[in-house]
Amino acid sequence: MGYHGNRTEINLDRLTHNVREISKHISPKSRFMAVVKGDAYGHGLIPISQHLNSIGIRHFAVSNMDDAISLRKQGIQGQILHIGVVEDARIQELIDYEITPSICSVEFAMLLSNELNHLKKKIIVHIRMDQGLGTIGIPEGDCLDAVLTIHALPGIQVEALFTQIPGAYIDDHALVERSLERFRSISNQIKAAGIADLLLHAVSSPMVKNFPDAHFDMVRIGIILFGLKCIGSEDMDLKPVLNLKSHVVRVRELQVGERFGYGCTQNEDVDRLVATVQIGYGDALFLFSIHTGQVLIRGHRANILGRSTMDHLLIDVRSIPDVQIGDEVVLIGSQGSALISAEEVAEKAGFNEYNAECITMYGQNVTRFYLKGGISDAT
Repeated sequence: MGYHGNRTEINLDRLTHNVREISKHISPKSRFMAVVKGDAYGHGLIPISQHLNSIGIRHFAVSNMDDAISLRKQGIQGQILHIGVVEDARIQELIDYEITPSICSVEFAMLLSNELNHLKKKIIVHIRMDQGLGTIGIPEGDCLDAVLTIHALPGIQVEALFTQIPGAYIDDHALVERSLERFRSISNQIKAAGIADLLLHAVSSPMVKNFPDAHFDMVRIGIILFGLKCIGSEDMDLKPVLNLKSHVVRVRELQVGERFGYGCTQNEDVDRLVATVQIGYGDALFLFSIHTGQVLIRGHRANILGRSTMDHLLIDVRSIPDVQIGDEVVLIGSQGSALISAEEVAEKAGFNEYNAECITMYGQNVTRFYLKGGISDAT
């Protein structure tokens, strides 16, 4: 077997499949916005966005200016929505790179308008309503007056009002419905007050299947793009996009009574054959929390022994024949017919299975390989 170092393999054909599968469940009147924040959930912001652009996606969402500018510089076509808070000092860049900001306060809108007025330019904005997430956005009760105030500011074109509904992430349908009812009511009042062409978006990944009446003008798709589970996605034919792989660097006998690991754990019951894998929590932070999980080697499951170090992981291979230095080890993904899902690993690491993105963020020593049509490119 080959020796390739620590790597993720990102299957772009599977990403294409997921886009098509998700699109079947989105209203044909709604636009598909790809949420690529968090380095595209650890899959690589630029390669993922470029591929999505190439298959027709024209709306992207990120949560910081550096990512937004990187997308523009790398030739991404279409709308780039900054769904976070833009720092006042970066207003000029926002304008220069034609980034669509989320307006989270009237005060920021006024600063933006002043700069636009000075430059004699205009910009499209989306206004973010806070419906209980409590992080950023204009509070629900203030939203009507705020939107009308912002709409009247020179240089600002209010294109959309959007919200993120926290009840969707705990599968509370009643709470979601109440939030949607208020969102509809406020948006109707705004339209009646003179912004008749206001676009709306409220649905993110957990709401796609369960709330089709709330697809409105745009649907924001994040975690399920990558085949990771989400509330409401169980019946979708989604394929995991990422495999995480490493390799064996040592094979040795571990005798009864011998100790191993930082905690000097004692091997108490039987003699074992153990393999050292060249990956640790410095490469994949979730490994810090795992000491009862499994990996795949030679098409079989092997138990993890103890906690990982920053650089290495020990696995028990006594029941797996002919393990050798250089053998491929799969921590997430498939090997032959065997599979270890991101959700399984997330639960072993102490996360909810619906937070599997928490285990797709890796260190700089993990090389990404992008697979398309059976051909691989490394970044």
